[in-house]
Amino acid sequence: MLIGIDASQAAKVEKTGIEYLTSQLVLNLKEIDHTNSYLLFTNTKLNNRYLSQNFKEIFIPLKKF
Repeated sequence: MLIGIDASQAAKVEKTGIEYLTSQLVLNLKEIDHTNSYLLFTNTKLNNRYLSQNFKEIFIPLKKF
């Protein structure tokens, strides 16, 4: 199965609430799920610790206001 996740919040340095939840979700899925493929959508480059063979980053540059 191909699964898409809005991982833009995981890229933030200082994490609270949703940033922490998104970060932990991706890291834990990466650890336990080696069957499904994940697309991590973000507008800021992700740290390599979120990426692996079945976790790919899709960078979508958006203007910040």
